Amino acid sequence: MHATWSKRGHQPLVPVTGKRKSVKIFGCVNIHTGKFIYKRDVVFNANTYLTFLEKISKQYHHKKIFYIQDNASYTRSVSFLGVAEYVLF
Repeated sequence: MHATWSKRGHQPLVPVTGKRKSVKIFGCVNIHTGKFIYKRDVVFNANTYLTFLEKISKQYHHKKIFYIQDNASYTRSVSFLGVAEYVLF
């Protein structure tokens, strides 16, 4: 296992199968309510990330969002940057 996280006070249970497998999850937390919003997918890329951000923008339409993201390659791709500004702002 590379890394994992869980709710404070709850130890994650990770079944061991002996096979290499990963789960792709985009997620964010509402800092005012603690609500965790996520989307599970089969791959991380500009299209799946944009789909996740569209979901967030619909839930928080006309509300201020402070979004911090990592330096993943799909967040810097030309296809993502060209569409993200149009869809999200």
